[in-house]
Amino acid sequence: RRRRPIARCRCSSAGRPAGLAGAPPAIPALHLSSVSLPRYEKLELTLDLIAEYQNPFDPAQIDVQASFSGPGGQQISVPGFFWQNFSSALADGKEALTPQGRPTWKVRFTPPREGSWSVTARVKTPAGQAQSQPASFSVTPARRHGFVRVDQRDPAYFAFDDGAPYVAIGQNVGWYGDGGTRDYERWFGRMHAQGANFARVWMASWAFGIEWSDTGLGDYTKRLDRAWQLDRVFDLAAESDIYIMLTLLNHGAFNTGVNPEWQGNPYSAANGGPCARPEDFATSPQARELFKRRLRYIAARWGYSPNLLAWEWWNEVDWTPLSASATQQAWIKEMTGALAQFDPYGHLRTTSYASSGDEAVFGMTEIDITQRHSYNPADPADTFARGTAEMLALGQPALFGEFGTGADGADATIDRQGVHVHNGLWAGLMSKGAGTGMSWWWDNYIDPNDLYPLFKGPAAFFAGEDPAAAGYKPRRPRIEGAPAAMLLLAAPDRMLGWVRSNAATYDALRGAYARELSKAMAEKRKLTSFEPSFPPVEGATWQLSGLNPGAYTVEWWDTAAGTPIGTTPLAVAAGGATLKFPVFTRDLAFKIKPA
Repeated sequence: RRRRPIARCRCSSAGRPAGLAGAPPAIPALHLSSVSLPRYEKLELTLDLIAEYQNPFDPAQIDVQASFSGPGGQQISVPGFFWQNFSSALADGKEALTPQGRPTWKVRFTPPREGSWSVTARVKTPAGQAQSQPASFSVTPARRHGFVRVDQRDPAYFAFDDGAPYVAIGQNVGWYGDGGTRDYERWFGRMHAQGANFARVWMASWAFGIEWSDTGLGDYTKRLDRAWQLDRVFDLAAESDIYIMLTLLNHGAFNTGVNPEWQGNPYSAANGGPCARPEDFATSPQARELFKRRLRYIAARWGYSPNLLAWEWWNEVDWTPLSASATQQAWIKEMTGALAQFDPYGHLRTTSYASSGDEAVFGMTEIDITQRHSYNPADPADTFARGTAEMLALGQPALFGEFGTGADGADATIDRQGVHVHNGLWAGLMSKGAGTGMSWWWDNYIDPNDLYPLFKGPAAFFAGEDPAAAGYKPRRPRIEGAPAAMLLLAAPDRMLGWVRSNAATYDALRGAYARELSKAMAEKRKLTSFEPSFPPVEGATWQLSGLNPGAYTVEWWDTAAGTPIGTTPLAVAAGGATLKFPVFTRDLAFKIKPA
């Protein structure tokens, strides 16, 4: 017996529900997507549910929970969520979504252990409560690595539940264009083909945000199509082995200056919300409870996914009036406690600043990843090395979550080859970051210039490496005999290195471009193209130190192709050794390991 939810309520003089009358709820049936599935795979429950409520997103009106019992007495409870299916089609080049069928209630769960499990669903309304008959399912051995954690062997790095290392290689893909989720099919497919495994995605009002001016507060019905799109993105991420940093709040939503959106924010008193000013979002009891409701829905719908690398509380909170350290610490602590009730998987958490950030905030136990954003044309071999060292001092993984030259659009003229992106990818990793630098300009630079092959080199170089096991320390040795810079990950018995020509930097390209432009102007012609050249680097040497004496092999790598290009024997005495570099143009990577 099924029927649609009935919207019956008594309203107070303020127009808000004062109570709901009607028959007690019931759960006549519980449908499992599978009765046998591998560990770390998604189990989806669909509920036949009879209940009366006005707002399916208000747990005071209807609270759906599922309780899972597993091997060894393990008990896990997760909330259910209201769901509507959609179909996707392209109409005039734009994604058009059409509702399919009636909305229903679902629960998503990822079993963390093998063995026999059972589940019971419960529903509670003001009219009463009910539970389903228990259902059973079995969990078989894993085909996936599990969720991403901080590696306990070296907290600068990530590792999966099964201990396999995770090195983050990727970029920002914050929101879609006209193609909607079709854009992510293309972006993720091209990233995966080159070995990229990280994406940063925003729940922004113009894309995946589930609460905005068109919804009002606390009722996401009108944005169930956006939620369906984010479902699709997580499905694509799972297919492409990409792990998502999901940004919950972007700065513009609480800003009247930089990228201002406050005028459309439903939390604003001008739109009927509880906040006279953006900063009231952190102090208003009503605003805090409404955001906790949003967190509940987000965690219920997407928290199941091992492809969710981390929750990111804010993008660049220092562009808002909410960035005071005491304000952020209190708010993050409170919201982390709320989120923990709905996220039994313990996903990592982070936040971000447009500046270098707040060490007191990043030092909180509620924050697991330190990150910075850098829009600077200077050499990442210098800026990233210094910045990563400062972040690592806080004792957790460090990432440059956004980077670029700060010249939106200009890169397509000056740097069509992606030299700056290439350098940021390698510098992020080789300064002992937990991943590459994450380029920002995905839709107007990386994609139209097909710069995805930039990910291939670092992905191949670190494939099979277990950096946490090695005990690497970052170093910046001096190169002799040639204009070049080097970053090194050094351990007593092995090393990973990256050496880069000083001619292969964005600043060098800008200088070369300025000279070409001046020449064209003097000749009264238009500069229609700019293809930089890189002189060969010859005679570079390094007085190697820090390796235990013994016989080693140096494996040289092409950083663009992601392939070894030769080996050299290396004998290290008590006083070290001299390493002579092959001739190279832009850059070169190497691995030194015992022979």
